[in-house]
Amino acid sequence: MARFSNSRWSIDVTKLLLVLVALIALVSTVTVLQSDNSSADDVDCKTFYYDHLNDKQKEIYDKLNAMTIENATFDIVLDDSVIGQPITSVIEPLKDEINNVYLLFRQEQLYHYWIDGTFNISYSYSGDKIASSTVSVIFPTVITTYGSTTAEVNTTINSIKSIIDGFTIETSSRYGAVNSVYNALYDRLTYYKSEPRPGGMGLRNIATAFLGATYPEQSEVVCEGYAKAFKAVCDYYGIPV
Repeated sequence: MARFSNSRWSIDVTKLLLVLVALIALVSTVTVLQSDNSSADDVDCKTFYYDHLNDKQKEIYDKLNAMTIENATFDIVLDDSVIGQPITSVIEPLKDEINNVYLLFRQEQLYHYWIDGTFNISYSYSGDKIASSTVSVIFPTVITTYGSTTAEVNTTINSIKSIIDGFTIETSSRYGAVNSVYNALYDRLTYYKSEPRPGGMGLRNIATAFLGATYPEQSEVVCEGYAKAFKAVCDYYGIPV
């Protein structure tokens, strides 16, 4: 047996554990966030990470969100006091902060599936000192399998939403809704088992999960792909998870 049933427990344990491990891994990145004193009723599952960021982190997040596949770069203007400071004391902490925000961003802004993950930082320097307060962040590689222009990306996103819209989701209870999401994804996804696994985000994004057919009506992903597909469906149907 491979699916959850409302009448009895029947489950592919391996696949469920993969989903749970992935979700736990996503939640663990919240260590970069500020503490939250709000009640569960105040939580917006679509902006949970963003709502916990400080102003500086939100600026980075917003700039990531404004990127397009044609222009996957943005500038950050630091305080002028960084000019003349050692490169390592300015750039390394900035890299860490950008990376921490990006790790959250990619779990929340699922339709930026084309961002492949690695980034470079460009800055002006003199010797080993910072010479300008403006720093450029560049994502040098993007996933073009599902479109290389904003228009094509939007077409891909609409295709994903059309597939999700075709799922049969039970609405009588939250358990029933989550159960039906699990079953819908179980039918659609299979775990990528070949070794070594490719790096980058190719197996870790929702475009691959919903559109990357490896045999009729199924797609291969790894844990992060499962988790993102699950969140995408729950977000689409307004199911809090």
